[in-house]
Amino acid sequence: MRITKQTPLDEAWRIAMQREKTAYEFCRQAASVVTDESLKKLFEFLMNEEKKHFQLLEEDFSRAFVKEM
Repeated sequence: MRITKQTPLDEAWRIAMQREKTAYEFCRQAASVVTDESLKKLFEFLMNEEKKHFQLLEEDFSRAFVKEM
């Protein structure tokens, strides 16, 4: 999905979170197939970074858009 000027902010945020999940999954798959240990470590590092990005987006999304009950 593409983000445009007309994309509502909450939807853009959801798209960003999904892209972090997709990037994480890519790195996970890559780490599982590479044979070079330094590349494996790089992909594992990137997986952790994508996980952190997702968590930050998720926390901020909850504060901004999820209503308290």
